[in-house]
Amino acid sequence: MEDSLPTCIRMNTLKADVEEVVENLETAGVELTDTPLPYDFRVISSPVPLGSSLKHVVGCLYLQD
Repeated sequence: MEDSLPTCIRMNTLKADVEEVVENLETAGVELTDTPLPYDFRVISSPVPLGSSLKHVVGCLYLQD
């Protein structure tokens, strides 16, 4: 059986402050870890689908899966 690829998010630095978005997500219960890429984080766990989060809808972050 194949392992699923990890979900990552990429921050849009033109629309949001990266540290603020990460803090907001972590406050909401999203567990993130850094990746070697700038403004990119791996999603370890999330209590809600990030694709329907306000930060995604307004373009502050993009799902990379």
